[in-house]
Amino acid sequence: MFTAAQARRFGVSRVDCARLIADEVVEPVVETRRVYRLTAVPENPDVDPIRAAWLHLGGARTWQERQQVADAVVSHRSAAHIRQLGDIIPQVHEFYVRRRQQITHERLKMRVRISLDHQQWSFKDGLPTSTIPVIIHDLLEEGEPISVVAQIAQDAVIQGLLDETQLTNAIRPLVVSKKFDNIHALVSQLMQGPP
Repeated sequence: MFTAAQARRFGVSRVDCARLIADEVVEPVVETRRVYRLTAVPENPDVDPIRAAWLHLGGARTWQERQQVADAVVSHRSAAHIRQLGDIIPQVHEFYVRRRQQITHERLKMRVRISLDHQQWSFKDGLPTSTIPVIIHDLLEEGEPISVVAQIAQDAVIQGLLDETQLTNAIRPLVVSKKFDNIHALVSQLMQGPP
């Protein structure tokens, strides 16, 4: 995949892009403006829409440039989906971004976080994606049903990607802020499901 801005940066004009589309070498990505994919590359319907949205946020910058300093990190439900945890199917593509952007895209939700600490994200399928503890914290903070978040936590525990200490540390701020009352009950519910 590439953006129209990337193509122009590397000397591919709009006319050249139009020819590539006419020759069916590339095609526009559905639901994302000015992002194209090579038709010879197999599609990945689970990841491609989020990848296209992430590319769109980067404009002309290359993946190599953007991996040095993350400017957009896949977050919340989209991050759980990319990490294949739980059963969430995101209705919008969610990202943390360093600065507000004037992008009109009905399926794009951006939250400004000036500091995108590298300890809070890692690469998954080539995309900077929130870590599992951050995903769990964010979803609980936004009021996602505990049963939905519990499925994510349990999937991560089964795959050896999360332990009780990491889970406790992730949700501790929510107990301190009084969003939840009992940290031990919440950890138990997330790790084992409802009684």
